[in-house]
Amino acid sequence: MNGKTIMKTVLVIAGVYLVLKLLGITLGAVMSFLFPVLLIGIGWIGLKNKHSLIGVSLIVIGALLLIGKLSGLLVILGIVGLIVWGVSLLLSGKRRAT
Repeated sequence: MNGKTIMKTVLVIAGVYLVLKLLGITLGAVMSFLFPVLLIGIGWIGLKNKHSLIGVSLIVIGALLLIGKLSGLLVILGIVGLIVWGVSLLLSGKRRAT
């Protein structure tokens, strides 16, 4: 890389950081989601390179960390799923009764 490419990259990174900070998203919050995804990605690469124990271990650890971070979203999706299921049962019961 030459000096101009490095300068352009630094400006882009600084701009993204400032926009995230303006939106109230700190780098720590971004990294807390990025780290488990990175572990899963490295584990996938390990599986493709025939290192199954390391690959599976990293994928499991990354998935557990990611589930912990996304637990609130998973609960909301579960609740919405139950509501949709209940409404579909109610509507299918009315069609059979008539």
